[in-house]
Amino acid sequence: MRYALSIEHAVVYACHCRECQRQSGSAFALSLPVRRIDLHLTGALGRWERGTESGGRSVANFCLSCGTRLHHAPSDASEWLTVKAGTLDDCSGLVAR
Repeated sequence: MRYALSIEHAVVYACHCRECQRQSGSAFALSLPVRRIDLHLTGALGRWERGTESGGRSVANFCLSCGTRLHHAPSDASEWLTVKAGTLDDCSGLVAR
């Protein structure tokens, strides 16, 4: 599984929700919001869905080979999704907000 982003500026945030803590095994996880049209995937993804604290649904997509979560998004087909910033090959251009 490989992916590329077609964005000029990458702004990340540290999410401290319980799900991100579980997923990262830490106090937070770095998240990178991108529009769906800016994420270009090569290969197949696995998928699972969970309920959110607000009563909605969240879909998480992961690499079928290694199990790493690549991104997640609301199940309502939102224009935006959240890439797990730690999966980038090069994190040097990230800016925290």
